[in-house]
Parts: sequence; structure tokens; C-alpha cells
Amino acid sequence: VGSMDALDEMTRALPVAERAVLRLVYGGGKNMREAGAALGVSESRASQLHSAEVALLRARLGVELKGVA
Repeated sequence: VGSMDALDEMTRALPVAERAVLRLVYGGGKNMREAGAALGVSESRASQLHSAEVALLRARLGVELKGVA
């Protein structure tokens, strides 16, 4: 399973626009300004979406990792 496939799996519950920021930044090599422009939002909004997504992923990973031990 590729890293983008794993990211898609973990973010499936997120709204499409929020998933798109992660895909554009990490899969497409875009910066926040470029990702925001692609989505029709400001760089600031793209950064807000990104921060929220990363926090959610960290929380999900924390729960999954605690269950592995």
C-alpha cells in the first residue's frame, strides 16, 4: 500500500476539500498558497484546513498506536 493510499484511507471521513489540501500538499508538492488557489480558498484557509487535518490524523494515529501495544 502506497503512502498516498494510506493517507486516503485515514482521511476518508474528512470532507473532500479537506482531503484535497493534504493530497495537494503532500502528494502534489504544492505549497499552501498553491493548494489554496487550486481549491479557490485563501492561503490562510488552506493552512487552517491543513492544521485541522493533521491534528485529526495525529489523534487517529495515537488511538491506533495505543491499541497496538
